Amino acid sequence: MRRKRKRKYLLLSVLAAIFLFIGGYLVITKVHAPEIKKNEEVVSKEPPLPKPTVSTTASTTLPTGSYKTLTLKFHEKATFAGASIEPYAIIEDSRCAKGVQCIWAGRLRIGIGIFESDGIKNFVLQEGESTTTAHLSITFVGGSPYPEASRVISEKEYIITLNVKKN
Repeated sequence: MRRKRKRKYLLLSVLAAIFLFIGGYLVITKVHAPEIKKNEEVVSKEPPLPKPTVSTTASTTLPTGSYKTLTLKFHEKATFAGASIEPYAIIEDSRCAKGVQCIWAGRLRIGIGIFESDGIKNFVLQEGESTTTAHLSITFVGGSPYPEASRVISEKEYIITLNVKKN
């Protein structure tokens, strides 16, 4: 009888340790969003972003292949080739902080809204990834500041760099 009770407590202790380990990992890596595959269009649980006024004349003045590098803060919009582009969320910033030894380099993933004449599209991009719409090709070049172990970065501090090309 005592052996069964000891095994039961041992099993419960091991399960509790596993849950604490997984929970700690999720807190440390700031993983709070569900896993989304590369370049997958996102259906946001938040209210949709307002549609900005999009100039249709801009797209006729830029030749196909026109290219621009955009540097934006979150919720800051930029217009290119008749479309408006807005980074709207940090999905994940699990990059290894400065001065910390990590077994994984981590990654930075953002939510980006693209407002074109045919509607609004939301995408999740990781650094180095690209996505294409009917009118644009967008590459997420990177984001700053880089994480530090001693402080938490607020969304207002992030600066996102995107390469945008007209298709």
